[in-house]
Amino acid sequence: MLLTFLITIIAFFQVVLLVTIAFLLTWLLALMVPTLWGGPPFVPLKPKRIAAFLELAQLGPRDVMIDLGAGDGRLVLAAAQRGASAYGYEINPYLVLYANYQLWRQGLSGTSHVHWGNFWKVDLRPASVVFVYGFTNIMDRLQHKFEVELASGARVVSAHYKVPGWDIKAEQDLMYLYKR
Repeated sequence: MLLTFLITIIAFFQVVLLVTIAFLLTWLLALMVPTLWGGPPFVPLKPKRIAAFLELAQLGPRDVMIDLGAGDGRLVLAAAQRGASAYGYEINPYLVLYANYQLWRQGLSGTSHVHWGNFWKVDLRPASVVFVYGFTNIMDRLQHKFEVELASGARVVSAHYKVPGWDIKAEQDLMYLYKR
């Protein structure tokens, strides 16, 4: 009787261990999906950085904010909570599902959405504010995209990495504000 009980407990914990390992491997894969296409891995923004973005961008209800590489959508969510129309573009389908679930849960899916796709194919013309947490190797190409597609007066906030050739209008917590 005791032996049967112990075997059952051991079998149960083996199943739990296997499920946990499978979950962790799936989550790791989900985080690394963008690197398969040459993009950066998912790095979530901390609340302090989100606050810095909102302050620098002076985001308001009339703004249309586009987040290039939106990750789990926390910046899109914060912008939508401020009343802006907020859209993100993310190549990782797991993060897109999670982000849209969070927007739906907060009742903001009517004015905000995270799209699954490559942000290089996104038309930035509707944006009054663009956020990017890009890496050095893409900032030259983004600069060209911004100059071609953004309207005069549009604001760009970049985390960590500077837009080459553009003058920084304000800076806070390694976040740089530019105006087109």
